[in-house]
Amino acid sequence: MLGAMIGGIAISSRWLGAAHALAHQLSTFANVHHGLACSLMLPHQMAFSLPAAIERYGRIAAALDPSLVAVTDHQAAEYAVDSVCRLVEAVGLPTRLRDVGVTEAMIPELTKHARVDLNWATNPRPVSEEDLEAMYRAAF
Repeated sequence: MLGAMIGGIAISSRWLGAAHALAHQLSTFANVHHGLACSLMLPHQMAFSLPAAIERYGRIAAALDPSLVAVTDHQAAEYAVDSVCRLVEAVGLPTRLRDVGVTEAMIPELTKHARVDLNWATNPRPVSEEDLEAMYRAAF
């Protein structure tokens, strides 16, 4: 219970970025479990946000692989994004929205609701409704 409470406090103080704005709609409108919805959208949100999060993603890469020393900051950031993609695949989770019952026809409605979900406001890179739709399409 303490862990859940600390997690809730963290979420309430910083929000969660575009990946959660996108994932919430998948759970609500396509009945995709929240954790799975996050794993489907996080790689696409990270790839979109990379230009504005190079230092942050570089720290993630260093935590994942401390031997990464002879690479540029941009290469380290790309490694972090690739690592998330590899992790999702390694644990056998679906990697495409179509694999979990989302249809292409659902994307405009999902996008409309994702824009109302204010989690996108704390995304490392500013995000428009068109960007949200592009991330859904990339995941499709």
